[in-house]
Amino acid sequence: MKLRSILEATKTNEHVKGGLDSYYQLTKAKRLAKADGHDFDDLPEYDRGADQPHKEKYMALAKEV
Repeated sequence: MKLRSILEATKTNEHVKGGLDSYYQLTKAKRLAKADGHDFDDLPEYDRGADQPHKEKYMALAKEV
């Protein structure tokens, strides 16, 4: 009984904290980058100049979709 309540609490807390949402957003961002011909993991974190791909751009696009 105790284990079940702990597991249920973990599931709800993970979703409330954004655990599941951030996972799906990250996978969507990786798919969007791959569709543009980029490897998401090799991209810089933030904007490095005009028309340069970066992780923040793809994360924002994934959040919109």
